[in-house]
Amino acid sequence: MIRGLVLATMCAAASALYPKGSVVSNGNWSDVDGNFIHAHGGQIVEYNNVFYLIGTSQKQGPGALSEGINCYTSTDLMNWKFFNEIMHNTSIVSSVGTPPWRIERPKVVINK
Repeated sequence: MIRGLVLATMCAAASALYPKGSVVSNGNWSDVDGNFIHAHGGQIVEYNNVFYLIGTSQKQGPGALSEGINCYTSTDLMNWKFFNEIMHNTSIVSSVGTPPWRIERPKVVINK
C-alpha cells in the first residue's frame, strides 16, 4: 500500500516537472487518441520519414500471454498513432505444441 502511494506521488511530481511534449522513461505513454500504447518489448524502425513502433499487445489472461503484435506510427517520435494489430497469436501455425503461443520481443526487418 505504501509502495503504491509513493509511486503515485513520484508520478504526480514527474508530471509537474516535465512539460507536455517531454518523453519520460518508465512513464505511461499514450497515443494521439489518449489510449495507452501497448508495444511491449518494442522496436522502432524508420522508413520513408515515418517511424514505426512494433511491440506486443498488453499481456492478459492465464499465464499472462500477449495476444498479438501492435504497430504504431509517428513522424516526430513524440506523437504516436495506433496503426493496426499486425499479427494475432492465433495466426501462428506450428507442427510442434499447441496454442496459446507466447510472443516476446517481435522484430521487423525492412527489405529495401
